[in-house]
Amino acid sequence: MAKKAPRLQTTPTRVAALMGALIGLAIAAALWALRPTNAFTGLEWRIVDARTQAFMGQRKPDPDLVLAEVRGDDLAAINPLGYKWPWPLFLTANAFEWFRAAGARAVIVDVYQFDRGVEPEEYGLTDKESKEYQEAKAMVDAADELAAAYRPPTRVVLAVALSSNPPEIGPAGIALRRPAFEKRLTRIPPLDVRPGMERPHVNLPALKLLDASHGIGFASTLVDDDGVLRRGVPVGSAGGRRLPSLPLAAVFAMSDDVEVADGRIRVGRAEQRLSDDGTFLVAFRGPSDTYPRISPAQAVLAGGELANLRAGGDQTTVPGSGGLKPEDVRGKIVLWGVNPDGVKDVVSAPVGSAFSGPEFQLTLIDNLLHGDGRWEVSRTTNGLVLLGFCALLGLLGGVAKRRGVFLTATLVAAGIVWGGGYWAFGKGVSFDLFTPSLGILMTYAGVLAFKTLTEGRRNKWLEGTFSQYLAPAVIKAIKADPSMLALGGRQREVSVLFSDVKGFTTISETLGPENTVRLLNDYLSRQSEPVLQNDGVIDKFIGDAVMAFFGEPVAHADHALRACRAAVESLAVLAGTQPLAKELGLGTLVNRIGVASGPATIGNIGSDRRFNYTAIGDTVNFASRLEGANKAFGSRILLADATYQAAKDAVLAKPLAKLIVVGKTEPVPVHELIALVESASPEQRAHAEAFGRAHALLLADDLDGAETALAEAEKLVPDDGPCRWLGGIIDGLRLGMIARPWNGVYVLESK
Repeated sequence: MAKKAPRLQTTPTRVAALMGALIGLAIAAALWALRPTNAFTGLEWRIVDARTQAFMGQRKPDPDLVLAEVRGDDLAAINPLGYKWPWPLFLTANAFEWFRAAGARAVIVDVYQFDRGVEPEEYGLTDKESKEYQEAKAMVDAADELAAAYRPPTRVVLAVALSSNPPEIGPAGIALRRPAFEKRLTRIPPLDVRPGMERPHVNLPALKLLDASHGIGFASTLVDDDGVLRRGVPVGSAGGRRLPSLPLAAVFAMSDDVEVADGRIRVGRAEQRLSDDGTFLVAFRGPSDTYPRISPAQAVLAGGELANLRAGGDQTTVPGSGGLKPEDVRGKIVLWGVNPDGVKDVVSAPVGSAFSGPEFQLTLIDNLLHGDGRWEVSRTTNGLVLLGFCALLGLLGGVAKRRGVFLTATLVAAGIVWGGGYWAFGKGVSFDLFTPSLGILMTYAGVLAFKTLTEGRRNKWLEGTFSQYLAPAVIKAIKADPSMLALGGRQREVSVLFSDVKGFTTISETLGPENTVRLLNDYLSRQSEPVLQNDGVIDKFIGDAVMAFFGEPVAHADHALRACRAAVESLAVLAGTQPLAKELGLGTLVNRIGVASGPATIGNIGSDRRFNYTAIGDTVNFASRLEGANKAFGSRILLADATYQAAKDAVLAKPLAKLIVVGKTEPVPVHELIALVESASPEQRAHAEAFGRAHALLLADDLDGAETALAEAEKLVPDDGPCRWLGGIIDGLRLGMIARPWNGVYVLESK
């Protein structure tokens, strides 16, 4: 008893939805567990860097921030005075005196001053008469001028270092410097946020300079595992004691309205939120050299001139030097740094692999003043985003009937992740992008794998049933939409191909059943390939006859050309069957083909127990008649006019007649297909042209001209069937058997 096709049934919607959601949840959980690994973290950092570069310069540099960075040109300017690097402290004191006189609001010293100008007592030397004491004392005197230059109204903030090792100055120096250190910390409000960096020790500046400074802050930075410096650390810890970074200390020096609490730093109305680890992602104003720079050498020279003026009693003029003017620093924060050749202070940053270290500190100050550094959402929040996208996408994928819908949803989800991630980054919030993107991709693949497994029986049934008759592209379309195989039909524009072997009845009688089947299997296998390669459907085999159609169930606008190509290729592959025919004692096999294009009813036609996916209608019948009409014309491939008109730019064909087939009264132009234009030989082209002239002259009743042109066509392609047929028409006209002038109509007397 014939069975229905249960394999076309799909998984119930509720079950598919649940399984899809569970697949998404499992993938999200696995990725959430892998997120802390170096591989995932590194990839997320790369995407953070890409976004950082995309939003670089979103805010212009604060005009009140100035970079005074010692570079090679500064050393060259001072060298003629007889001073090599490092400069004597009194030269630096000249620059700071000029900053103070010019009205600089604050000078932030991004230079460690641990050993120059150290008091003998800091080394533990107590015998003032000793040589060691006297030598140390001599080195300290030069620091007096620099310490004096640190005096108000300019506020000088010095750099300290967080360290894993105790300071080299020793216990005596630590004991002397500690009170000054504690005094500086009492000037700032509480630091009630999580320290982003914790070390057991802090290395402090020389006592004389520490005493003269307004504040201190650590200049230590936090480099990620990939060697890139992308985060600011506002608050650190040394031995359990919290202290500000150099940029935060600079903010304290500028403003009395600063609050550090509840995971954020408020400066006036600006608020910088911190990530859970106490850091924030730096918003770069641009690459290196974005901030205005003044020359430290010019400041040294201007400070020396100022000292000379004061020595002469002139206290009113604040000199400049070269391009340097007092208004360049008046009311501004100046960051003093060192970055000459040989002692480069550069870091690898998202916006450049050789970013100025002092300018990085200045950028952090800018971020804190404006609250536009970016904070990273918590791992929990990233996990929930990952979970939500994977679960919802998995659920949708489970219920989606068409893969295109699921693919579109996947692309939309990925677009939301990336579009939303970039939008949020521009607003100051950083979400993971790589992990949820991978989750979306894996959920898509996982749900597809699940559906492939659950629909495997159905797909195997489809492939087993139709793979011999349908092209892979057609089977793929049916898998995506099994409703194509529902019982019933639909009207479609298609091209239908019929082929048959000349004299096969006689051949089968000669060979007997066994060899006939052997020959048929070889012939039909080879004839199927051109149809399938051109995405056609093999409707049926009728003995040696093949019926196929093109343009359904997968629509192709060029279905006529596909049918023509399959027809030409079917003649070519016939050569593969000739050796077997010769072995069986037969002559050369010849097949003939008819192709027609037009409307046909396509679908599963029959009962719910027994049906055929087939085409019916006048177009099918006409293609069959054309195949038979080849006998009358002596042709191999006949095309209906609709097929020829649709494919004429790509095929080489010659006109034959206006054919009236059995059962019809209206003549239809038909053409013999010779070759595809792309592969036609010069002889074939010339033959078609000459035959076309002969045909046109015959219709014009020029029998002599037609005969001459036809002789030219026969010479190019000897023993051509249509040439013999057209010659017979000329003979019939000459003998009066056909009425002149010839109207081009030919009546087919039999099927």
